[in-house]
Amino acid sequence: MKPQQTAGIILGSVFGAVLLLSVMEAFLPGHGLRGFFSSVCHQLPWRSHMIDGHPFGLCIRCFWLYAGLFLGHARFVFFQGIPEKRMHWLMTAALLAGLDWLSGWILVGGGLVPLRILSGLWLGITISHFSLPAAASILSKSKQPSIHQKPSQHHEPGRT
Repeated sequence: MKPQQTAGIILGSVFGAVLLLSVMEAFLPGHGLRGFFSSVCHQLPWRSHMIDGHPFGLCIRCFWLYAGLFLGHARFVFFQGIPEKRMHWLMTAALLAGLDWLSGWILVGGGLVPLRILSGLWLGITISHFSLPAAASILSKSKQPSIHQKPSQHHEPGRT
């Protein structure tokens, strides 16, 4: 398996678990899962997806950011290509985040939910275009022999 595929599986699994825990908060309110996310998300209930009146562990933007991270990393299991114009993806993500922030100031309801979803998802996928190659590089270097290891000595039959 290629390092990019391994990194995609590892990171995709981590972000998938974060999404699962966030949704579980709506099914198991008061079991401490909400506190788990409090250091990375404001968790305002009126800015969160809800199930039966119980909010997810993450706000809408953060939930979709992690969904983008999950999808962006998991796709490398099947498709290894990094977009050539990933800086354009980054600029688009910054533009969407800026529009999202601006809409929060201009609109009475505190911003557009579809814009929060799109900005979070786009940013998560975009981050994966940078983080996965770095993780794959780390994995490939960890599999190379150390300079302190002695090379294995091969003995060929018939030679002394």
